[in-house]
Amino acid sequence: MYIRKQLEEYILDMEKVARAFEIEPFDIYLLGGSACVLGGFIDRATRDFDFIDINYP
Repeated sequence: MYIRKQLEEYILDMEKVARAFEIEPFDIYLLGGSACVLGGFIDRATRDFDFIDINYP
């Protein structure tokens, strides 16, 4: 569960940065290993974040 807690802290850190720079809120879709760790499906070490632009043609 340590990995899950660490990922949650990273996400909170990203939120703090976004607030500091007054970035407008936007949707985030978690994919891959990070999503599986946060969803409680796996507990292996993965720290990458995958991003997708849903407006991309």
